[in-house]
Amino acid sequence: MQIESRFHEAWRKFVLERRAESQDQYRAMVADLAGGHAKYGGKVLRTFFHPYVVGRQMLQANAEAAESVTGVLEKLAKLYLAEAGLRSQFPLDPRVADLIAARPTPWRAAPVLRFDSFVAGGSIRFLEVNTDGSSGMNDTNEIEHRFLQCRVVQRFQEHFRLTMLPMLRRVLETLLAAYAADPPDVPGAPVAEPVIAIVDWKGVKTEEEFFALKECFDAAGHRTLIVDPRKLTFSGGRLRANGQPIDVVYKRVLTSELLARWGEVQPLFEGYRKRAFTQVGSYLGEILYDKGVLAVLSDPKNEGHFDAADREAIARHVPWTRRVHPGRTRYDGKERDLFDLLSRHRERFVVKPATAYGGTGVRIGRETSAADWEKALAAGVSEELVVQEYVDIPSEPFVQIEDGAAVAKKINVGQFVFEGRFGGLYCRVSDASVINVSSGGATLPCFVVDDATTTAYQTVSKSVNLEPHRRSEHGTPPERRAKNRRDAGPKRPTPSLEEARPMAKTVEHVLGLMDPNSLSFRVALEGLIAHLKPEIESGGKSHHVRTRRITCRPYLTTGAKTECSAIVNRGAHWNPHHNSFFQIVAPTVYLLNDMASFKAIDKNTGYGHMHDLGMHIPTTVAIPQKDYSEMKKSPTLDVELTFSEFELFDLKEIGEEVGYPAFIKPQDGGGWVGVKKVENFEELQAAYDDSGSRPQNLQKAIDYTEFVRTVGVGPQMMPMHYNAAAPYSHQRYLRSANQAVAFNWLTPEQEWQVKATCKVINAFYGWDHNSCETLIGKDGIIYPIDFCNAYPDSNLISLHFYFPGLVKAMTKWLLFVTVAGYEKSLSFAYRWKEFHKVRDEARAKNWDWKTTLKKYEAIADEHFHTDRFNAFCDRELGGAQFDKRCLEYFQSEGFDQIIEQQADRYFKIKAELPEQLQHYRGIHAFWCHCEKTRLGQSKA
Repeated sequence: MQIESRFHEAWRKFVLERRAESQDQYRAMVADLAGGHAKYGGKVLRTFFHPYVVGRQMLQANAEAAESVTGVLEKLAKLYLAEAGLRSQFPLDPRVADLIAARPTPWRAAPVLRFDSFVAGGSIRFLEVNTDGSSGMNDTNEIEHRFLQCRVVQRFQEHFRLTMLPMLRRVLETLLAAYAADPPDVPGAPVAEPVIAIVDWKGVKTEEEFFALKECFDAAGHRTLIVDPRKLTFSGGRLRANGQPIDVVYKRVLTSELLARWGEVQPLFEGYRKRAFTQVGSYLGEILYDKGVLAVLSDPKNEGHFDAADREAIARHVPWTRRVHPGRTRYDGKERDLFDLLSRHRERFVVKPATAYGGTGVRIGRETSAADWEKALAAGVSEELVVQEYVDIPSEPFVQIEDGAAVAKKINVGQFVFEGRFGGLYCRVSDASVINVSSGGATLPCFVVDDATTTAYQTVSKSVNLEPHRRSEHGTPPERRAKNRRDAGPKRPTPSLEEARPMAKTVEHVLGLMDPNSLSFRVALEGLIAHLKPEIESGGKSHHVRTRRITCRPYLTTGAKTECSAIVNRGAHWNPHHNSFFQIVAPTVYLLNDMASFKAIDKNTGYGHMHDLGMHIPTTVAIPQKDYSEMKKSPTLDVELTFSEFELFDLKEIGEEVGYPAFIKPQDGGGWVGVKKVENFEELQAAYDDSGSRPQNLQKAIDYTEFVRTVGVGPQMMPMHYNAAAPYSHQRYLRSANQAVAFNWLTPEQEWQVKATCKVINAFYGWDHNSCETLIGKDGIIYPIDFCNAYPDSNLISLHFYFPGLVKAMTKWLLFVTVAGYEKSLSFAYRWKEFHKVRDEARAKNWDWKTTLKKYEAIADEHFHTDRFNAFCDRELGGAQFDKRCLEYFQSEGFDQIIEQQADRYFKIKAELPEQLQHYRGIHAFWCHCEKTRLGQSKA
């Protein structure tokens, strides 16, 4: 059985067995969609609690079909310009022909298009091509996003994994590619960050998608306007909206509608003729929007214009199509009179207007009376109609959660193509054969589906099997243990680094690496340390260092041991098995990010502690969980007594106390999961109702100028520009779409404050590797908003330019704590009295915040032995020479393979890989260039 059929069968059974819970979550999902942009005509799109899925094989089939036929269409557009015989087959309005002649060589005829198709078995048949105002991208992505947030869906992913195909960013990439390839003929073009105008009528039913696109484009650093074409002006050689010059027009308005209001939109046409802007949605694309284009492709008289591969693509994916004109045509191997053929065999055909949309005017012969069919054919004499051979409509039973049943629905699938490359799917279902949102169809979330056990969703075997923690082959005698290993029993909080036990002349150290998710970070650490082959002379001894992976297998609880001197702990706080093992061996190993601290400190605890120290934490209220149903099921709780302790509270009053806008987020959350911005009480109530069994906090939103994420490794602080509004993690550390890295974006004072803030927090809790998110308010105040991150983002795909610096910083810190014997107390709170002493003195003497922060930073530097660490890097590691050795590794083929492997893992649409690899290799080459310049290696 194909994976798609197995998925649907399993989902129907799974969700109907949990009907009540699923129904609640479906209703919450629909209510949540009301606050988004998945709407048509102002109303939330109809959807089901059942996705449309394709397996990897079918995904590839969709991509190959869409890209091959798109290639044929682009070739046809070029032939249209060169072949008079082809031009005669397209009945264009003369005004459109004039516009095509004004700019006859656009970058692409259809940079953004969507096919509408029927997909059944191995067959993919394209019924229409939408090149003029293609919509639906945001609808499907937004519904997918909300669907994946449902707890029932998350549990089901233990059986099947669902992957989205995000598309809004592909639109922006296409606009920017068009601008670079075909810039306007104006002084100074192209510029780094062009102003984009999304052009369509105000109040059009699909305008919610424009708002979503604007949010995406604005978040990437591109000023974006949504403009009614009647509001455009042309002056000074520029197209303008409210005086603002426009660089790129994303034409979503239909050309036929512009022609109908010809006198009102002349500035748009004038600017187009004079090449005053780049337009995505050229007028040459009109020949592809006309449904008669499929008649041109499928007509045997045009075969000579296409090569064998083109003809094969047409035969496989384009149904027999003709314009409804009197005359003879070839059908089923014979010459026939077209009208006679259609009259005799109406059940074989479908008639539709050549340029209408939304299912308007479509007549399906087998569902139409003979009289109405004849009327439809007669209309073809006076208006442009096309006839198409009927294609069997696929169907699938989809869950109707309200009725508790699975009902068969007819399925129409859309394939989006950006810059000639497949980019995503769009699925609508209906009881009717004409499947369209405007006529009552439902839009489904669309996913790529994999078995949960598939290797596409597992790390390599070495990283998922837990090897026993045992001695090395030759044993490790006690006298060869490094100074950093901690003996069990009471110890001084901060022993002197010079007071270590005697060691042998040669000391071997093993660094354990535990990172079950961010494969790139672990592999790069292994690769760099293997390249360096550290043999460090310190204290009269030679220290040799190697790595090993900490994986997941049983261990003896009454005698757990590890050969490691230090362990990079990433994610064990989420894994009880790792957690307990690390707690047992903690007295004898340097454990980066020990368990007790991250288990004890959640967001609300951290906010309280740091506010007590004087940091500017935004007003935050901790709110009990909404859903207590699981607690009520407990056989060990006295339910009546337990719930008598839960007091009612007024959520509206809390919202007014915090103020709007605000953010509600899980107390124990991570990765922005469950974080929602609320603008009023109604949105707050809806978000809280959907929060489930996780305690929440409500935090006042800050009006800020910069969002900074500072990653700390020991005393090394690395501030990075962060764009929380970017839709995907690999875009969030970009200053904009064209400027990958932010330079000189913080003042020296701001940079010191965000670094000191992160360092103080990390030292307060004894954290070696943590990230701190801060907002620089418009009032100049630094606001820490998120800083309890036991598993900070350390992925190459996310961090790109910053990734090598993070790997190098971690390597330095590991070598320091291992070789220099840095120890820390088993109690993470041992420095609190020192911090509180400064706090009390600051209050008594009324110090300003900068003075207080400097005092706190001094304690943090003492905690991390910052001076000793810097001296170690200069003396034992060799300073610049160490950096040069690291640069060798990051320029190596081995590191390039990591880039390739990570891009392949992250970007599921293989057609994207070449461009993404080029991007990541390019940005990495830029880092190498910057590093060479810093080290004085760059050539003049």
